[in-house]
Amino acid sequence: MKKMVFILPITAFTILYAGDMECFKAKGEIFEDAQHLRKISLSMGWNVYKPVSIVAGTLIKSKTKLYPEDNVYVCLRPTKLGEVEIRVQSDAKDAGKAAWNVIFGYKVDAQK
Repeated sequence: MKKMVFILPITAFTILYAGDMECFKAKGEIFEDAQHLRKISLSMGWNVYKPVSIVAGTLIKSKTKLYPEDNVYVCLRPTKLGEVEIRVQSDAKDAGKAAWNVIFGYKVDAQK
């Protein structure tokens, strides 16, 4: 049991501060999480379409409802192809490892 207590903070630290990845704690509000997702992706040079971010916000809310006692983190990272991937991960001990999925949008430089 002592090992588990030690591993969980390290895992949370790794999730929050790994490489080019940007993460935030989900609030469980569709439009608030969608807006936060768009702002972070914009800071990464990627503009996410509003309908896509609202769908992502709905999925984020579903995950927070599924794990109401635990924190849910949304992480974005750039891919080698210049796209952005999203992962919605709960820190619940019974939650599996969430998969990375490409989120649709366009590079900010592409519009100029």
